[in-house]
Amino acid sequence: MQKKIRRFRVEPMYKKSVVESEFFTHSEEKGSIEVTIVWRGGEYWIDIEDDNINELTEIDLAMKSPEEAFEVSSFENWELDSTWDGCSEDIYFHGTEVDEQIFEEAYSENGWDYLVEEQGWQPDDCEIWIQNGVKITEEEINEPT
Repeated sequence: MQKKIRRFRVEPMYKKSVVESEFFTHSEEKGSIEVTIVWRGGEYWIDIEDDNINELTEIDLAMKSPEEAFEVSSFENWELDSTWDGCSEDIYFHGTEVDEQIFEEAYSENGWDYLVEEQGWQPDDCEIWIQNGVKITEEEINEPT
């Protein structure tokens, strides 16, 4: 039996409202490092099978209360369409023993290469939030799974 897929386009109502937090862990270090970027704008796709009542309810609630914060990454099948114009980037250290000032200076010069290639931190998790209001539009599709 083919399942019907419902597709939703998700975007912020206001600029500077997309918050992406990526978490990194290290095999030989304690704790984690969080890199958070605030984007001026962005768009995401969320695909939900029509029998997934929990996710459909969550989308429905968000459409009825668009002013609430919305976590895109809480859905099983979400996809980045685009983000643009990162307007801030912050690093947070959670229980690490690294020298934060030295780390931040090196990261600001070399970014991902320093964090992953030179220091060995690996991506572990990612959260995408839309703050200050979300616009959700259902798109017409019907793809078998």
